Amino acid sequence: MRVLIIIFTFLVLSSSSYSQDGGFPPPTGDMGLVKQYMSYFMYGPALDELKLFYKKKPDDEKANELMAECYLNLNDDKAKAIPHLEFLLKKEKYNPSVLFDLGEAYHVTGQLDKALEYYNRYKKEGNLKETEEVDKRIESVQTAKELMKIPLNVTFTNLGKDINSEYPELTPFVNEQESEIIFTSRRKGTTGNVVSFEGYEADVFISELKSNDKWSKAKSIGATINTVAPDEMASLSPEGNYLVYTTSDEIGMQIIKICYKGPKGRSYDKPETPNAPINDPKSNQLAGTVSNDGQILIFSSDRAGGYGGYDLYISQKLPIGIWGQPINMGSKINTKYDENFPNFGVDQNVLYFASTGHTNMGGFDLFKTVFSQEAHAWNSPKNMGYPINTTDNDLTISFNKSGRNAYLSRNRTGGWGNTDIYQLTFKGVEPDYSVVGVRLKAFTKYETEIRKADSMILVHTKNIDSGKLDQLKIDSLKTLITGLKTKKDALNPMTGNIITVKETSKNKDMGEYQPNLKTGRFVMILEPGSYEITVESDKYKLSKTKINVLDKANFVVEKDIDIILHKGELDVPTTTTPH
Repeated sequence: MRVLIIIFTFLVLSSSSYSQDGGFPPPTGDMGLVKQYMSYFMYGPALDELKLFYKKKPDDEKANELMAECYLNLNDDKAKAIPHLEFLLKKEKYNPSVLFDLGEAYHVTGQLDKALEYYNRYKKEGNLKETEEVDKRIESVQTAKELMKIPLNVTFTNLGKDINSEYPELTPFVNEQESEIIFTSRRKGTTGNVVSFEGYEADVFISELKSNDKWSKAKSIGATINTVAPDEMASLSPEGNYLVYTTSDEIGMQIIKICYKGPKGRSYDKPETPNAPINDPKSNQLAGTVSNDGQILIFSSDRAGGYGGYDLYISQKLPIGIWGQPINMGSKINTKYDENFPNFGVDQNVLYFASTGHTNMGGFDLFKTVFSQEAHAWNSPKNMGYPINTTDNDLTISFNKSGRNAYLSRNRTGGWGNTDIYQLTFKGVEPDYSVVGVRLKAFTKYETEIRKADSMILVHTKNIDSGKLDQLKIDSLKTLITGLKTKKDALNPMTGNIITVKETSKNKDMGEYQPNLKTGRFVMILEPGSYEITVESDKYKLSKTKINVLDKANFVVEKDIDIILHKGELDVPTTTTPH
């Protein structure tokens, strides 16, 4: 996407329609321009044109569809997409994708029950062959519900107009002394004053803490770093000596650059562009972080050979002064989804990063992993919890030395416009919660029967689709398929269940849960204690399973168990299988 944006920027710069102050021409409600803008992901100017068109023709279906798409892709207020999607849903004929988009809009704005309703409707009405993405969204909604039950004791303070503007402020980082903050801004007046898809092309800005404990007015970090191309803050080492940012090379690929500031330096030196094993010319490098001693680099890249999407890679500086061959950080850290924005903590054995995989609430969530000296490996990542994470994208977090204050970018009610920078103050100690994944499975005999039914449905469907059968035979096979589906539904352990969880030592109900209809899995977020999981079903025998969530030396971040369901006529005790 960034390559297309850059190409479009230069196309516009060379066009006579581009205004003198670096902005787009005043909107006129031209749908032709809307289509041009949106073909290059320029949602901001597209929306400006659409608003004028919509004012004249509020019942135009295409305008409503495009406005919803713009709002869902801009950080400003994604809830504004909902009325346009609901308008489309009232039409006699509507595209089932409207259901998915409505689910997403409700999801990202925290209206989780409605999100589940529309995601499930989409699965039912969309005639889908591949449901992995919507299943993932449903699981994220259920995770969000769990994490929102146990919010962290933290307050948010907007850093005010000296730091924030009406445009997006993003990816803030402080040094461990909390004496300076460096961040990305898309405000008017960045280098070249070039309009981008949301605000202006990004620059890196800096502010220092004054003697009265107030932040100075933010200013450009300077031409050493900022150029006409988008320059975006990626990380700051806790001691503040290494700054990593991203920019674009001559063909529009994203690369990382590293700046160093000595112990008594007042500004950062000319940036180093890491050698080819790091900045791979055939891939994008979206972010990176350098350790305090300058010897370790961890970065995000979509290069070939990863687990999927963007992965995190680690490299060590060689004695000759260049970076060594990067190594993928492995399946414990990386998923088939995206991992991005790695950032070393004050404790250099701690790494924070963002991921759309793992157990998350939706979009990117922030995770924490700790390097174990004994195992010589990074531990399983832990979701940093709500409200550090939300159902929208959460990309970076930066802590001061005490760990009491942290900084992130967020779109919150009452801000200065779009995403602002906030200081978080932690009021208490975070409890150790475990992610417990529970999967319902049918007793082996019935799983075999379900698989046989699936196989026969596939065979009969292929025969119907072959075009070689007469109508009488086709009708007969359709009747057989209906019967097989009925048999499957009768044996399916994922449906018709009431699942309740109780904390037994406190006799406290933890709530009801719904398994993912495809995988049979549901997720609980539990503090140390003893729990009983009860599964009541109109198909299977009542199941009561006891589990323990341990703490201290035996604490685990994630725990998975299987619950085997049996038919009523089988007098076999229910068991759980850890895995």
